[in-house]
Amino acid sequence: METTCPHCGLDAVSAWRKLALGPASTAKCRRCGLKVSAAVPQALLSFVPCVVAVAVVLSGVVRGTGPLIAIGAGGWVFTSVLYLVWVPLVARQVTRQDAVAAARAAAGHRT
Repeated sequence: METTCPHCGLDAVSAWRKLALGPASTAKCRRCGLKVSAAVPQALLSFVPCVVAVAVVLSGVVRGTGPLIAIGAGGWVFTSVLYLVWVPLVARQVTRQDAVAAARAAAGHRT
C-alpha cells in the first residue's frame, strides 16, 4: 500500500484516511505532522474502472439487478484497491527537517 510520507519516509496515513484523501485535500502525516495529499494524475486515472462500470450500467447492455450491483461493486472495489496501491502521496508544504528528524527519531530510525 502506498501510504509513505514524502517528507519523512514513514507511514503517513491509514488506508481509510487515504481513501478519503483526494488531490484537492490535505492530511497531516501521523509521524512528522507535515501536510500530504494524493498525486493528481494517478488519483484521476485510478477512477477509470469506476467510470467504466457506470458507463456499462448506464448503457443498458446489462439487465437485471444482480449483475448491475455486481458491476458497480466490482468497479468500486477495483478503484479503491488501485487508489490504495498505485496513487502516491505528495508533499503539500515545504519539508521541515526538524519535524522529519523528530519523526524518524521517535520511530527509531537514524537520520
